[in-house]
Amino acid sequence: FRAIVGNGVCPQLSGTSILVSVVGVPTITGIAPLSGYATIPFDVSGLQLFDVTTVQFGGSAIQTNIISASNTLLNVTIPSGALTGSVSVANACGFSAPSAQILTIF
Repeated sequence: FRAIVGNGVCPQLSGTSILVSVVGVPTITGIAPLSGYATIPFDVSGLQLFDVTTVQFGGSAIQTNIISASNTLLNVTIPSGALTGSVSVANACGFSAPSAQILTIF
């Protein structure tokens, strides 16, 4: 059982108890570099990034290696097959935020 209640609350059923986690909606404020080849690391800066579980490139749902994560910075590897476009992130509750900048992948 998983439901979203209000903005940023994600209750989960665990046995006979409901666990409620309050998480912030991830926000991307920048990406660097703005271009690169697949398999190189790059940074996503923003807020509420510590619990991000998914990073998408150009809307492609490709497995991405998250190297490190903090509240304000994600370091990830651009996966092979990633598409040029905006970068989006999602946490366990499914919230996502697209980047305003475009990442060009060669």
